[in-house]
Amino acid sequence: MDQILFESAYGSLTLSRGPEERNRSLQAWNSADQYMLEKMSEDGTEEGSHLLIVNDSFGALTVPLTGKFKVYCWNDSFCAEKHIRRNLRENGIDENTVVFLSPEDHLPGSIDLVLLKNPKSLNFLEFILQRLSRQLPEGTKILAGDMARNIHRSTVSLFESFLPGAKTSLAWKKARLVEGSVSRTERETLTHTEGSPEKSPARNPDGSSAGETFPVEYKPEGLSSTLVNYPNLFAFGRLDPGSAFMIGNMPEPASVPQRIVDVACGDGVLALKAAELWPEASFLCTDESRLAVRSARESFERNDYGDRAEFMVTDGLEGVEPDQADLVLCNPPFHDNHSLSTSTALKMFSQSREVLKRGGELFVIANRHLGYEKSLGRLFSKVSVFRTNKKFAIIRAVK
Repeated sequence: MDQILFESAYGSLTLSRGPEERNRSLQAWNSADQYMLEKMSEDGTEEGSHLLIVNDSFGALTVPLTGKFKVYCWNDSFCAEKHIRRNLRENGIDENTVVFLSPEDHLPGSIDLVLLKNPKSLNFLEFILQRLSRQLPEGTKILAGDMARNIHRSTVSLFESFLPGAKTSLAWKKARLVEGSVSRTERETLTHTEGSPEKSPARNPDGSSAGETFPVEYKPEGLSSTLVNYPNLFAFGRLDPGSAFMIGNMPEPASVPQRIVDVACGDGVLALKAAELWPEASFLCTDESRLAVRSARESFERNDYGDRAEFMVTDGLEGVEPDQADLVLCNPPFHDNHSLSTSTALKMFSQSREVLKRGGELFVIANRHLGYEKSLGRLFSKVSVFRTNKKFAIIRAVK
């Protein structure tokens, strides 16, 4: 594993993306992380302050600040939390001094400053800002950052709608910051129509209100089921083209599957198609996104399939019992945030082989140009391309 020195206003340490990352040109931070830390230091943030760090990927914000401040780390990603914990340990820092939170958790009320790494999708940013504006005290400061190319006019407008008076910085090393503070009153005015009998939002246990925009539902072509979507999915509120090709061209397994695993399940669309095709099968749906697993669970329940499925938040198929599945379905990611990477997909293929019974099959939907047949051929006894179109290939592999 490559250990690379990361220098910031809060000292020097080593950070890595993990042993499975094959692209050594990718590093575990960018200049937006350094810009946010520099701004914190310039503002004289008092040591011991309570910080809420949101959407940190590898620990570039969490690791240097732990020990100097009380750190709460909020993340949807299981893998991000795993990477942060590893980088804390590798820098000799007790990972248990950080309080890790998920989207299911209510935020602590004693936060002095929020550090928000801008997410890739606007719907997830909206979800985060809804949580912050509804659960944190009025006036809580928020400092967000990203590379300038990822902060669009729509991004700034969304920040301004939740944080009136939010200011955007000049670029530094191709990164920009957005600063604002929680102003719950103005946001509730935007969210609730004038004359509503409800003076304040009704609260769910997780702090969401009855008038929130999440989740959404949609019914894709080629599927009898209705999908439930929370944010941070690859294709929020719609069917992505790869999945659409797969559900319209699902291969017929050599034998009727009794146990099916959907890895990187998203909202569960591939598993739900399989549930319609093979009514006797049971399912395990896994994803590293907690909101994706929640989407899949609620999608199964919405269509009365809840008693046929189990759900697990994990890194690919980590922790899944081996030799149990007749069929594994896989629509693997080939992006890690804004970076191109096939490392996650290759790991999922290897894990799938372990989870399958002898003679079990793996069905993969992927972009044709990625050429996964060669990698799968090293792991499986038989690999074939079942069907293609101009962009995608459906590959089947037999253990």
